[in-house]
Amino acid sequence: MLLVAGAVPGCFRQYVFSRLPQPVIAEAATPTGLTSLSTATCAACHVEIAAEWGETLMGRAWTDPVFQADFVRGGELYACRYCHTPLPQQQPERITGLRSLKPVAGQGEPNPNFEPSLLSDGVGCAACHVRAGAVVGSLPDLEPPHGVTVDPGFGDAELCATCHQASAPPFSRMKRPIADTVGEWARWQAATGRTESCVDCHMPAVERALTTWTPARPTRSHRVLGGWDDEFVASAIRVGPVERTAGGVALTLTNLAGHNVPTADPMRALDVVVRLGAAPGAPEARTTLERVVTDRTYVESRDTTLLPGEARVLTLPFAEDSLSTADVVVVELVYDRLRNAAPDIQAVRVGSTTVATQTVSLPRRP
Repeated sequence: MLLVAGAVPGCFRQYVFSRLPQPVIAEAATPTGLTSLSTATCAACHVEIAAEWGETLMGRAWTDPVFQADFVRGGELYACRYCHTPLPQQQPERITGLRSLKPVAGQGEPNPNFEPSLLSDGVGCAACHVRAGAVVGSLPDLEPPHGVTVDPGFGDAELCATCHQASAPPFSRMKRPIADTVGEWARWQAATGRTESCVDCHMPAVERALTTWTPARPTRSHRVLGGWDDEFVASAIRVGPVERTAGGVALTLTNLAGHNVPTADPMRALDVVVRLGAAPGAPEARTTLERVVTDRTYVESRDTTLLPGEARVLTLPFAEDSLSTADVVVVELVYDRLRNAAPDIQAVRVGSTTVATQTVSLPRRP
């Protein structure tokens, strides 16, 4: 009996381990003709693309101070590394199980192939482009110095889903994944028949040379536009029309994106601020679009995010005397990437910016 009782905790830990994220890349052999999987190696030829990537949060996925603060706060959970440093050569250990459940801590053995110098690459070129010892892309290369596999479907949503669709932790009471961006997109696509994929918006088509010696041809931007780009965020939301109501203003917001707004990590929020005129001290009202998940317990308390394609009428109350003299309203969209993050994470970086300000005519009621 004692042997059986002693085995139960170990079996349960292994069960929980099986429900937690596993490595997203099982193997990444260096392609023939290359000496390393580092982004510096790629940058020697793919100069412009590498420069774009270097400015993205993908390229700073490991070094980003917000991530590092959250990583430390969460006890440096091994599973975080699988998306922030996804190559096998970026893993200091090969995790085979759990040492403890509270806190969750992995156990394993040192990784003999660990290359510490690759950590600063974050989600580097090889994480997306290297498979089975070859560089994968959608276009044939011209006299490539390394092995190339041409895959016309390369860059589809399945590739993005490995990290941008994050399951809820085991035994949580969440209604959907903690990060459900790809799921939101898939439901939108199924409902509308639209064919756009992640890269169509986040990596738009451009024409340029892929390397220092090849001619210009259709390819994609590697700026990987996302939630920290104010102009890009603003482009996902249409403001208006605005109407007077009894005791307030009715403002229509339309989500032009193929996923919810806000999306991804539940710490994000969008404040919609409406002012009666542009004068200093003008009366204002606001509402917030957000998904709130209680920290650590993973209980979802509310979700007011805009569904893809949704046109929602937001009613904001104003005193009748102020409303009667107003001819325009100023609508301000304030996007806060860290609203529902822990205070120590909020202290790392200012997450809130005004992404759009728009003055809209306020028609008088007949």
